[in-house]
Amino acid sequence: MEKLFATQREEMEQLLAEQANVILEAVDERTDQKLDQKLQPVMKGLDTLDERLDKKFGQVNHSTRWRAERGPGTSRGRCDTCRATPPAR
Repeated sequence: MEKLFATQREEMEQLLAEQANVILEAVDERTDQKLDQKLQPVMKGLDTLDERLDKKFGQVNHSTRWRAERGPGTSRGRCDTCRATPPAR
């Protein structure tokens, strides 16, 4: 009799664990959707701001990106695209 109860208990625990995982996955997915909805306008605003800064200060931003892409220690020389000298550190 105890063996039967132990088996049923293990099966019940397994079933509850599976159900908990399904619920957690659904909550995680829903949370991601809500977060994306909330952050989308912020990201769009930042993209717009970045575009405006690129238009106004394009060369400076480009040379800063150039140094970031080339890594530290590449502050000497000029950018091949715009011939700008990277800003000093």
